[in-house]
Amino acid sequence: PHAAPAEHYASYGTLMLVGAGIGLTPCVSILTSLTKYRWKKNFNPELLHFYWVVRQNEVDSFQWLVHLLTDMAYDLKVARANNQIERRYYCEINIYVTAVEKDRKEVKSLYIPAKKRQYLSMGHHNEKVTPSFTAEDLYAKMVNPTVESKGQVKKMKEGGSHAENRLQDIWIWNGRPNWDEIFKEMKEQRQHSDIGVCFCGAPAIGADLTSMCEKYSNAEEDCIFSLHKENF
Repeated sequence: PHAAPAEHYASYGTLMLVGAGIGLTPCVSILTSLTKYRWKKNFNPELLHFYWVVRQNEVDSFQWLVHLLTDMAYDLKVARANNQIERRYYCEINIYVTAVEKDRKEVKSLYIPAKKRQYLSMGHHNEKVTPSFTAEDLYAKMVNPTVESKGQVKKMKEGGSHAENRLQDIWIWNGRPNWDEIFKEMKEQRQHSDIGVCFCGAPAIGADLTSMCEKYSNAEEDCIFSLHKENF
């Protein structure tokens, strides 16, 4: 099940998927559909960039998503190791934690469902592929994000695979996304001329995305950003 704007996600080779608040529901559906099923059958999009904006005081409410992203990252690692997903498929996730308190926040114990506790006690089914990180690792970085989102593109290039705010292909940032910077980089590094932008969330973010799509779309340069949005 996808919200109406998100129905078009499979029409693009490159997809920018943006979610905030209750708008995460269709985003999760798309992430799960692609990584668990559609990529194994060679469906679009080939390149998925997921952007999640969440307030620091709301991180606890999304512990379920912390577990889901952790499991998804591991499943992708296993699928690639077993050649179930072609190398051309790529998923990058950027999490922006906003309204961060200046003093470090106490990291509470992450809730682990009973079924998952049993699974962890038995060990992972695929002994050849070890997880790159745990749900506790991701949760701790989200509760206290250490790297400012300003200058994100440069920091990602300089930090590489060993960046302190990176867990496999998940990046955790302190602050709001700089959409101007993100869209500029997306245009310069594009592999497809048509780039889909699907958004579900607050109107303010939708307005920013509308402005960026208009600014960086240019038919003469063979680059079009197409926005599909639903505001809550």
